[in-house]
Amino acid sequence: MTRGGPSLPEVALIEGLRLSYRIPSVANPSELRQVEQFLVIGRAGPDSFFLAYDRGVTRWNSPADLSEPLRRKILHALRTQARHASSLPAWCKEVDLTGHPPSVALDELSRLYAQFHQDRWRAQVLGDRDEDYVDLVVPFSEKDAAKAAGAVWDPTRRVWRANLALKDPSLLERWLPSTGLEGAGPKTSQLG
Repeated sequence: MTRGGPSLPEVALIEGLRLSYRIPSVANPSELRQVEQFLVIGRAGPDSFFLAYDRGVTRWNSPADLSEPLRRKILHALRTQARHASSLPAWCKEVDLTGHPPSVALDELSRLYAQFHQDRWRAQVLGDRDEDYVDLVVPFSEKDAAKAAGAVWDPTRRVWRANLALKDPSLLERWLPSTGLEGAGPKTSQLG
């Protein structure tokens, strides 16, 4: 960023996890090396963000576009407040998995990551919960229309989905599965 350029929003790191675990060394697989991963929820001005930092790789989630200077500012805040601090700040909890075998630690790491991302970030910060979605049956030729109507593609499950809290769920009615939900009445009752 050049001097005198636009100012970046204030960064606040609100909640985080530091996960410590051991994995086999690349140079010597029989030797274990300790690794720390950070999962952080924060705000940059009015916008919230989620980041996972692990061995120099950062994965970002944010409803708003985080510019490169803003990402650097967020990582600087993480570095100064938690990664290189003598003790963890109040917003960050620690989970030590170093006493577990690597395979057990990695399984637990995956579970904790999914829980923190889904329950804390998506559900509580974004108000976006899995139980608010219904699967849709969308032919490939209609994918653009479904997307324009508010459907989202789930790449993991390879299915189109719709949030039950949509303002106008009738736009997606034609793609609802004909079987409906257990005990539901007409197709539109799934969304409205």
